[in-house]
Amino acid sequence: MEHATTGHRHSRAGSITVAELLRKQPVPIRIPSCEEADTDGFVHELLGPPHQRAIRPGKARTVAKLAGIATGALVLCASVTVASLTTRNRPAVDISARLTRPAEITGANALLPGFLNQHLGAPAPTGSAAANANARPGGPAATRAPEAGGTAEATPLSSVQMAADAEPTDLVREFYRLLDDRPRDALALIDTRSLTLDPVEFVQSWSAVRDIDVARLENRENGTVHAVVTLRQRDGHWLRLEELFHTTNLPSLRISDATVLSAERH
Repeated sequence: MEHATTGHRHSRAGSITVAELLRKQPVPIRIPSCEEADTDGFVHELLGPPHQRAIRPGKARTVAKLAGIATGALVLCASVTVASLTTRNRPAVDISARLTRPAEITGANALLPGFLNQHLGAPAPTGSAAANANARPGGPAATRAPEAGGTAEATPLSSVQMAADAEPTDLVREFYRLLDDRPRDALALIDTRSLTLDPVEFVQSWSAVRDIDVARLENRENGTVHAVVTLRQRDGHWLRLEELFHTTNLPSLRISDATVLSAERH
């Protein structure tokens, strides 16, 4: 006799399903390559075993913030220390000795280095400075004694005449050449009709100058000369001048006026 089938499978007691059989299969062992093993060993040496690496995110952020604050504080302290040392070792600068584009200085004052020094903040000359001026060739000791009712007057040692074809730059160059050691003779190159100049004050002022370096002379229009000169003074300071000389050729080539464009004392 045949048994009737219903289409349903009935589990027998003690049977095992396929899924259970798969789960009970041993897990295959994966052997890492030499490169992977070396990498894992390096990570373990650097960070420690895996169970020791776990750091809570909040604690990690706190540690990073503290490290950043400490680094910033160190950098700030180092910057302040360097700045203080730099300021302490910086040489003192006499700001008053650097004056470009001074107030309008023209005429006789523009030809007196002593006046320009005082205008730039230098102390007034003392008795020793006057003694040095007297000891220099061409100093005021050789001025002519005043006549009755007159004033002292510096007499040139020789008559200085410019050549008929001389340029205004030649005149200014000769003027500075004479000022270097014979300031009385340089007076002969100034048109005293245009410039009211005290000869004694002029000679004393230039006698305090030790060396004259003419850096540039340039002819300009209308008989003017642009000059850049550096004066080394007996007190050790330097006076750099940029001036504009005006000249006249009536009756002969002479300096008729001067204007200081810039002055610097250092």
